[in-house]
Amino acid sequence: MPTYIHKTDYPPVLFESISPNKMIAAGRDLADYHEGPDLSAVEGVARIYWVVDPVNPVVTEMLQGEKDTVDANLVIAARDAITAQIDDVEDLVRAVVLAVLDELNLHASTTTAILDAIDNGSNLAQVKSDVAAIADLQQRTLAQTRNAIRTKLGLVM
Repeated sequence: MPTYIHKTDYPPVLFESISPNKMIAAGRDLADYHEGPDLSAVEGVARIYWVVDPVNPVVTEMLQGEKDTVDANLVIAARDAITAQIDDVEDLVRAVVLAVLDELNLHASTTTAILDAIDNGSNLAQVKSDVAAIADLQQRTLAQTRNAIRTKLGLVM
């Protein structure tokens, strides 16, 4: 039984040891495929690095620069997929990021209040009094952290 490779799909679609009748039955147009392509040049090479000649049934390996471009695009796609978790309202990563963001904002607000007290104080006694009036930030317990994360799950913003 012959092997078929699609002439233009990327990464190349390869059907090994399949009859032409099965290809047609699966709704595939045989004109879009090379029958019996020469795969000797890509033996042991990942399919994402194959180049299929659209005219001749020859498959070659990409040049290093082309491989580097493919690899860079794969890294970008992987990073996009990871950061897309931030948009999934039921994702733990998103909930943790939102809980940490709340903590960072709380610390920033406290720092801003202290700086405002310093800027607005006319003497040391007033600065000390104004800073003393700012609520201390308490350390969080594991239970509080767990609860903060839980409240962020399913939160639509």
